[in-house]
Amino acid sequence: MIEQVKEVCKSTWECKECHRAVAAEETVAFHLVDQVLYGWCESCFNRRAKPGSAEIAA
Repeated sequence: MIEQVKEVCKSTWECKECHRAVAAEETVAFHLVDQVLYGWCESCFNRRAKPGSAEIAA
């Protein structure tokens, strides 16, 4: 008996903030920097600075 196995190729991206590998289906946004495509994991994307808000550097 011969079984066909379908190979699934999953894309992963490096989170622009925390640098962990994020699966394509978990990536909420993308950013191209110097021809490298980064993604954002949901937690980092939600923590980013909102337009009009001031960030205080420590």
